[in-house]
Formats: sequence, C-alpha cells, structure tokens
Amino acid sequence: MKPGHERAFEDAYGPLGAWATLFAQGSGFLGTELLRDETQPRRYLTIDRWSSAQAFPTFKRVRAAQYEQLDTACNELTESERLSLLDRPAGDSSLENDSADLAIPEMVSRSDR
Repeated sequence: MKPGHERAFEDAYGPLGAWATLFAQGSGFLGTELLRDETQPRRYLTIDRWSSAQAFPTFKRVRAAQYEQLDTACNELTESERLSLLDRPAGDSSLENDSADLAIPEMVSRSDR
C-alpha cells in the first residue's frame, strides 16, 4: 500500500468497502476480511470468500466492466498486488487441507518491493 493512502485503502478493501460491495452483487460471495501485517504496517492481506471455486471467475466475467473500473480506481492505492486462488472446504481455515469447494481469492498488497 502506498504511504499516505492507509485510510482510503482500508475503506476500499475492508469488509464494508467498495470491493465487498461490488462482490456482494454476485452470486456466491460470502464475505471479505482485511488483515494488516503487524511487522510491516503497509502490508495487507485481503481474503474474499466465495461459495465455490467457480463463483469468483463467474462473477468476474459477468461484472467485468465494473471490476475493471474499480480495479483501475484502486491502482493508485497499492504498490503491488498478487491474486492467489486457494480452494478450501467451507469452515476449514487450515492450509493443510487440499479439498476444493471454497475458493478464497487473496489479494496481497505489498510495500516491500
């Protein structure tokens, strides 16, 4: 996250933010968590939970224009981002379980680059 944009970043990426509001328009969105790194305060992890591995790609296809518009608007808030898709069963937060029926797109904004 870029210095001086902490509040705007948290407002956009938090559980009541612009991204969660947009995602809530899609079928299968379960919620968002925004976690801040205690050792690197400008580094965050956003976890967006979906009901299935297909729900997020479907949402992104159906709402492509809105997604791109918000993504472009939020580019000024981050120095870098990485999107990872992790599949986990609902209710399982363990990273050791390889079963797939919950996609958890993670967007990590790093300030260490």
